[in-house]
Amino acid sequence: MKKLGNPDFQEEIFFNRESFTSLVIENPVFYRQVRTMLHDQCLGDPGKFVFFDGDKEKPLSKAFYLIENPLHLDLDEKKLNLLLQKDIASHVTVTQKEEYQILLSKIGEYIRSISYDSPVPVEFDYEMTLSTFLKSMSVSAMEEENSFLESLLNQIRRISVLLGISLFAFVGLEDLLTIEERQAFVHGMWSQECDFFFLSSHAPKVKIQEEKVIVIDSDLAELSY
Repeated sequence: MKKLGNPDFQEEIFFNRESFTSLVIENPVFYRQVRTMLHDQCLGDPGKFVFFDGDKEKPLSKAFYLIENPLHLDLDEKKLNLLLQKDIASHVTVTQKEEYQILLSKIGEYIRSISYDSPVPVEFDYEMTLSTFLKSMSVSAMEEENSFLESLLNQIRRISVLLGISLFAFVGLEDLLTIEERQAFVHGMWSQECDFFFLSSHAPKVKIQEEKVIVIDSDLAELSY
């Protein structure tokens, strides 16, 4: 069982494929403190949040991906594209490796042909690795024209596959989704083997079936439903 705890909270947040948690903090000062702490711990700083995967404690920086602005994900595109290129290169077959060597030979021949009259001699690296070649070709994830929800789930899939992270925290996402979209988002995340929780300063107007809400009110009293 995966769970996230904090000594300032009475309840822990559990992660499973039957329910998800919306953590609502109505006290502005405490909400700000929790957001800052969550942000800092996801970057590797110490803090009060404690995450357990079974009996093993793991740092948030190794387990969680925090999305503070769902409308614009601040992704390290260079790092993700490099990981994508390495992932592609690691899955080629023997035949594809042989075809790649043939391709390099043809590229080398082409470079020799266009540089024949060059006053400066040129050379070509016939030992270039496939991942380096893919990087030189600017191979990256395809950008598709999708709805907001589809684009978000696609980005989550990319983060999960390439970074090996399957736990996400979303700040303010519920405000951006209709009830139907929230339900689709929940099942979309679970279908990608990803778990998550929402963090907000106010409770959702409508709680969907799979949702558990933990509220810390303006007086710091805690309740759940």
